[in-house]
Amino acid sequence: MSDIQKTFDKAVYFERELRPHRSLGGPGRKAFYGTAIGFGILTNLFAVKAGMTPLAIPIDLTLAGLAYAMNRSNRSGGEYQKLTLTDDGLEIRHYVPGTRGETVKTLSPYLLQVRTTNCRQGICEKVSLESKGKKTEIGRFLPPEEKAQVAQDLKAALHKMHQPTHI
Repeated sequence: MSDIQKTFDKAVYFERELRPHRSLGGPGRKAFYGTAIGFGILTNLFAVKAGMTPLAIPIDLTLAGLAYAMNRSNRSGGEYQKLTLTDDGLEIRHYVPGTRGETVKTLSPYLLQVRTTNCRQGICEKVSLESKGKKTEIGRFLPPEEKAQVAQDLKAALHKMHQPTHI
C-alpha cells in the first residue's frame, strides 16, 4: 500500500471491545455444579432419614434457582460490544448469544454526547450515548469502575477528534 493511500485511510480515534467479566471458567463451573449436587443429595438424604421430608422441598427449590441463575450468567458471558470512533461515526457492534447475530448502530460523532448516571469518585451506574435523538446504553454488563473509565476515555477521544489539525 502506498503512502498516499494510507493518508486517506479512516482515522480511528477510539476502539474498545467491552466484554463481561466471569470469574468461573469451565473447570470452576463443573466444581460448582458438583458441589451443589452433592450438597443437595446429602441434605435431602439427611432430611428424609431424620423424618423431615418437607425440608427437602425448599432445599431442592433453592438449588434449582441457583442452577438457573448460573446458566443465565454463563449464557450472557458471550455478550460483547465493540465501539469504534472514526470521522464517519461511532459504530457500536453488539452481540448477544442466542440471537440472530450482531446488531450494528452508527451514531453521528459530531452531535454525540456521552451521558453518565450516578457517577461519583470513578464509579458510574450507567453510561449512555446520545446523538440526533438516538440513545444507546453501552457496557451494561461491566463493573461500575470500568463503565466510568470507558466514559472518560470516549469523552477524551471525542474531544481529540473535534480539535482542528494543523498541517
